[in-house]
Amino acid sequence: TNSMLPGWTAGLSKEQKEALSGTKLPEKFTDFWSEHAQLEAKLKTSVTVPSKDAPAEQWVAYRKAMGIPESPDGYTFDRPQLPEGMVYDESLEKWFKTSAHQLGIPNEAAKKLFSQFNEQQIAAHKASEAAASEAANAKALAEQQAIETATTKLRGEWGEQFSARIAQGNAAF
Repeated sequence: TNSMLPGWTAGLSKEQKEALSGTKLPEKFTDFWSEHAQLEAKLKTSVTVPSKDAPAEQWVAYRKAMGIPESPDGYTFDRPQLPEGMVYDESLEKWFKTSAHQLGIPNEAAKKLFSQFNEQQIAAHKASEAAASEAANAKALAEQQAIETATTKLRGEWGEQFSARIAQGNAAF
């Protein structure tokens, strides 16, 4: 397998060559060095998760690099424009901030999640309002139809006396 390695690897130890076997290496050392330099530059700017027993300051630096506020109060949420009849829930916002902080959610992700949650709540509220309005309209229509049916029946029963009897009934109230 070592025969598959490019010529520039000739000076490597047997162990190093074995470690590289199966790895696709560039043919020229200069290409390898360029890739190495790019990876090294990325590594310098990358954020690594500290070990579980890492000192607290490493965890603080990690959380800061990830955009996780130092406390729940560090989260910044945009309050939604609520439709009439819907009240903003301060306690829900406080719970959301506390939960996001406990779970280590970065501010921008928590902000988007909170916004999407509010969009769902507003949509549910509007759907509920629409359903209530539809139910009220259906009830009003049913009442109107019941009145028309009763009026038609009474006209049939009372005949020419219908108008006079209605007038008498209205005068009584």
